[in-house]
This record gives sequence, structure tokens and C-alpha cells, in this order.
Amino acid sequence: MAVAPSSSSSAHLQLVAAALTSLIPGSKVITKDDPLYKTLKDPKPLTYQVMSQNVIVETRPEPDPTIVVPLEKTMDIELQPLAHDTSDEPTSGGGTSSNMVITVQFLNGQFYKFSVDHRATVYALKWSIFKSKGFDEYSQYDVNNIVLTFGRKELNDDDRLLKDYSIKNGSIIQFAVKLRAAADQQS
Repeated sequence: MAVAPSSSSSAHLQLVAAALTSLIPGSKVITKDDPLYKTLKDPKPLTYQVMSQNVIVETRPEPDPTIVVPLEKTMDIELQPLAHDTSDEPTSGGGTSSNMVITVQFLNGQFYKFSVDHRATVYALKWSIFKSKGFDEYSQYDVNNIVLTFGRKELNDDDRLLKDYSIKNGSIIQFAVKLRAAADQQS
């Protein structure tokens, strides 16, 4: 049985302990505030070594930076799709034509254009927005907290292609971000 150190936020630690119990097979993680702690003869402290042997953190690789390329910031935008969409038409080489251009609208009313390859996923667009707008400099932002919507539908599957959501040349996607601080205060 592993024991997590005591803290003033006992409820939060109990929640973390329960989560860790589910991740470490054959163990029960408790806090020192837990009544069960006083009954233990030889409690084992939760160490990095125990964690590293039992818990794996998967991180997403950075997408190919050529899949979604930021273009210029645009103040005045025509809110209609382009007259002729060639993004799905074959070229003479047998593949698809050049990248499509989509626009991302921020909550503050600013618009940014991105050149998007037909292989682009939702995550690739989120990553490009995150990197090109300098969000990684601010600790309250996280690429996983970016919320994109198109046609009032949230693009919630990061692994899906943008074209699977019927996004095509000239589409406008709305951008929002969930702040970590706001999420922490609600807990």
C-alpha cells in the first residue's frame, strides 16, 4: 500500500489517490489523512520509482509543421466561401490540388488564415494555432484546452481529418480556449 503525503487539500489528494490506485495494479494508494493509514504496520511511501514502474504518460508528437501553415492576420474578411472550391479536384499529377485556405475566428473578433493540407487533422490545426500565436509562453494555455467549432459543431476528435468535418477551402472555424486557472477554481 503506497501513501501519498498529507496536505491541506485533503479532498483533492483523496481524488488523486483514487486515480493512482486505478493506475497501479495490485496497490491501493491512500493519503495520510485516510483512517486506514493509522491501521497500517509498514506503509510504503509513494515514490517516483513506484510511479515510473507503473504509470505511463503518453504524449502526442508534434505534427508535421508543413501540414498547417499560418498565413497573415486578416482584419476584414468576407464571410462567404470562395466561389470555386478546388480542394477536392484532382490535378494532372493524379493527387489532389494545392492546400486549401481556411480562416480561424478568435473570440476577440480577429481572423487568421491558415494554409491547410488535405491530410490535416484537428490536432494539427490546434497545434499550429497554439505555436503561431505564442500561447506556449503562457502557463494558463495548453494545446489540449483549445476548442474549435465549425457550423456550431465542436471538432472534438483530434485525430479526425478536417475534411471529415466538411471543412473545405474558404471555411471559417471558431476558436476558443479553456483556461486552466478557471478549471482549477471550479474544482
